[in-house]
Amino acid sequence: MFSSTEKLEFLPDSPSHVKIVDDDLFNVELMQEILNGLEDNKRAVIVVFQNLDKLINFYDSEQYKEHRYHTTIFSESSDDDERSVMPTRTNSGQITFITRAFGRGVDFSCYDITVNKNKGVYIIQTFFSIELSEEIQIKGRTGRQGQPGSYRLVLKRNEELIENLGLKPEVVDECVRNGLCYGAMNDVRITINRNNCLYKMNSTMLIKELHDQSVQFKEAILRQDTKSVLNALIDTNKFATSNFKPSHTVLCLDSSGSMAYEEGFPWYQLKEAVHYFLDKTIEC
Repeated sequence: MFSSTEKLEFLPDSPSHVKIVDDDLFNVELMQEILNGLEDNKRAVIVVFQNLDKLINFYDSEQYKEHRYHTTIFSESSDDDERSVMPTRTNSGQITFITRAFGRGVDFSCYDITVNKNKGVYIIQTFFSIELSEEIQIKGRTGRQGQPGSYRLVLKRNEELIENLGLKPEVVDECVRNGLCYGAMNDVRITINRNNCLYKMNSTMLIKELHDQSVQFKEAILRQDTKSVLNALIDTNKFATSNFKPSHTVLCLDSSGSMAYEEGFPWYQLKEAVHYFLDKTIEC
């Protein structure tokens, strides 16, 4: 039931630990999971939401109205005084809602004997982390320093698995029946992260090429190689004619009295600048 490295209760292949629920029943199921986690007020529950809008949507729901006044919310908009008490929200019977930003780095220290005797702080995550490191960090808000703790996932079937992760409905139905949805979601996560890594590697190679060109340009300037400098400037600023599209340019000119109209005054200089701009545009 607990991992070998820490006393964290979480079974990825258990339907009671990873709950996939119909979107319209999400509030009911999450409310029930919170009550399960409290265990007659013997434990503390921390619910992690993807963003403040989703947090408030559940907090204001009809299903949760009886528990609003017993719940503390921490989000990016919380001030320093509010955040200072966050790590102490681990006493028996306490319910805390946080956004994903606080799933990392905040040490929820539990010194409540009743909570620790009843399997510790109960964490509920309401979205699937694309970054495995984020999930590990959220799990780490409980089961710390040899203390017990529990972690659960409660996810919307359509919004989270089908729309966000791109799983086909029949795949979701199958994994729900078999209790193997965590594995299916993790496979998607691996693919997404692999593609992200490839994209970053390709971007790094392109940046390296541009960097080398910049170094060569600098060296050409230092050795006063006018020809190489001009060629580099032309290559950098030339139009990609194959992708050229007509453009419509609108110029707004200041014709107030301060511009004056005699030759040599700002208005005349501005007209000359406009003519120069148009000539250069035609040349390009």
